[in-house]
Amino acid sequence: MSDPRISIEPRGSAGIVTVAGEVDLSVAPAVAGAIADGAGAATVIVDLTGVTFIDSTGLRALVTGREGLESGGRSMVLAVADGPVARLLALTALEADFTIFPSVESALATG
Repeated sequence: MSDPRISIEPRGSAGIVTVAGEVDLSVAPAVAGAIADGAGAATVIVDLTGVTFIDSTGLRALVTGREGLESGGRSMVLAVADGPVARLLALTALEADFTIFPSVESALATG
């Protein structure tokens, strides 16, 4: 991954996609690509705890990423701390469309 704000790491049976900083039009395609990769894992955990800003293109990357994984028999969950991502997911009512954990560790603990 060429964007330093995005990393992909296998951890146990999951793939962790960590995103930091701002997720906008310039970054959203790389986020979508990282989600699709997800280290090839059956479950992809998208760690958004370090995201300071997200716009509608970032949300679209999350939605299309989840849909793409599910169509291939894979799943995606989000790690979201209180802050801009949580607020926007609530504001857009998208929080009901995702399984959300407060941290990567809590997502991994649920298996």
